[in-house]
Amino acid sequence: MLETIKEIAIVLGRIITILPLLLLLTIYMGKRAIGELPIFDFLIIVTLGP
Repeated sequence: MLETIKEIAIVLGRIITILPLLLLLTIYMGKRAIGELPIFDFLIIVTLGP
């Protein structure tokens, strides 16, 4: 049970750190079409894309 909670915490931590980094990276790269998307739409595209 404790191992499952640790694994869930690791996955959530990765999600919380990686998605904002992807957002900042995309905006920094200057892709204006993607950079102007609302954050919610961008996160949906990133999570469903690959």
